[in-house]
Amino acid sequence: MRAKTRCEEKQSQLVTINSMAEQNFIQTRTRNFRFWIGLHDLHTEGEWKWLDGSDYRTGFKYWKEGQPSSSQTREEDCVQVRINGEWGCWISWREADIV
Repeated sequence: MRAKTRCEEKQSQLVTINSMAEQNFIQTRTRNFRFWIGLHDLHTEGEWKWLDGSDYRTGFKYWKEGQPSSSQTREEDCVQVRINGEWGCWISWREADIV
């Protein structure tokens, strides 16, 4: 949860992406970087939630093919935007590039 905490220390938060326009805006400014967004299933495996309360079920999604996935050996609770802009699951928010 370090990425979330670091954002809060800077009076900000992990981003919520609600549309393709927002996805494109962020993607053009973060080329060649991976970064965390405010999407997680920390409380219930497979029940994805945005930190700001936006509705995941009916909202915009940009998952990499095969994602979100369920790891057999560990829970992947947080979401990282890959260099190509697609979303992928990861174990936890940690200190990394923050948007």
